[in-house]
Amino acid sequence: MKDLTKILKEGETYWSNVIGDVVFKGIKRDTDYPIMFYCERNETQESTTKFGEYFVNTGICTIFPSREVQNLDGYQPAIPDMALVECWDEHDTHARVLLFYDAKNKRSFSYDGKRNGYEYDNYHQVPDTEWAIEKRKTLEQ
Repeated sequence: MKDLTKILKEGETYWSNVIGDVVFKGIKRDTDYPIMFYCERNETQESTTKFGEYFVNTGICTIFPSREVQNLDGYQPAIPDMALVECWDEHDTHARVLLFYDAKNKRSFSYDGKRNGYEYDNYHQVPDTEWAIEKRKTLEQ
């Protein structure tokens, strides 16, 4: 089973086959039910295990990307435009580059902040730094 705490994005809407559409609100530490959701339909806060189980140790994931896509194999949430990402190609076994992601062109920004920069095999979003927050303001819109 997949550890959903590593792939869910805060504020994104997902589908629960138990309660319907839910918005991922964050992760609680030191609990069997760390994944917190808000269900707008009945205005409740709900939680699941890190594997998306509504009940511990059932082995049944109840959280999916959408009603239509109820499979987490290969699921990667979309990387937002201008997010800070690690980039690398498959042949780069010992190197990664830190750049901003250009979601419009599905590649990185160039080193001078222009869109449609470089295309890599892999992108992994990383947490913002103070530097990234400042430099994001200077990226080509």
